[in-house]
Amino acid sequence: MGKQKSIIEIIGTFGQFTFYKTEDGYLVKRKSSVSKNKIETSPQFQRTRENMQEFGEAGESAKGLRQSILALITLAKDSKLQSRLVKLLMKVLQLDTVNTRGQRIVANGNLLMLAGFDFNRHAELSAVFTAPSTTTIDRVAGTVTIAVPPFNPSLMLRAPEGTTHFKVVTAASEIDFVNKSFNTASATTAALPWDNTVTAPISQVLNLTAGGTLPMFGFLGIQFFESINGNYYPLKNNAFNPLGITKVDQV
Repeated sequence: MGKQKSIIEIIGTFGQFTFYKTEDGYLVKRKSSVSKNKIETSPQFQRTRENMQEFGEAGESAKGLRQSILALITLAKDSKLQSRLVKLLMKVLQLDTVNTRGQRIVANGNLLMLAGFDFNRHAELSAVFTAPSTTTIDRVAGTVTIAVPPFNPSLMLRAPEGTTHFKVVTAASEIDFVNKSFNTASATTAALPWDNTVTAPISQVLNLTAGGTLPMFGFLGIQFFESINGNYYPLKNNAFNPLGITKVDQV
């Protein structure tokens, strides 16, 4: 894969080359000479078809996970979130010991690998928020409890310049990766001052399905604000908001 160095920025297909823009700049690649029909039917490309099938499964599962907490992800993400999540879900899928290669699915893989995943690589939760927290999943009761003991925001919360307040956001989801459906609950604290005032303990109990058998996830994030005349405005277009998966429970 080549990188364009010309001062003329080109996007599109010209002859055997395709020019396109990415976060890393303007790139160029040569078009494949292999026909779509050959890839879909030739025994020579059996392995390619298997990889494509599983890549598609990982992509759909990543989409389902994102949609389950879309309101939070919209406020805490980076431009490569989908590709990073698909890459990780491919590793999850490859640990499916039930199905054969090409038929492996995320639901049968090791979903515990998702614990600790950050939706915004520019603001990792563990680096931004150093206060202790616990996520407890009670599958019998169908609850996910996320608790944060009292903490000093100025010492344990790395806030971007201009921050006056912040909110702690939590969510829980149970996701059916096979049927592409989900059930989600979420909660948000009031706007808290970013100063030396120690917070009250935070405990959010999020209700899902009692006795459920689907994978369950806990999420924790921070949203930063600037207060002006009693109104709260998101900081830096939400670029510094962290959001992470704190716990996964898989039957």
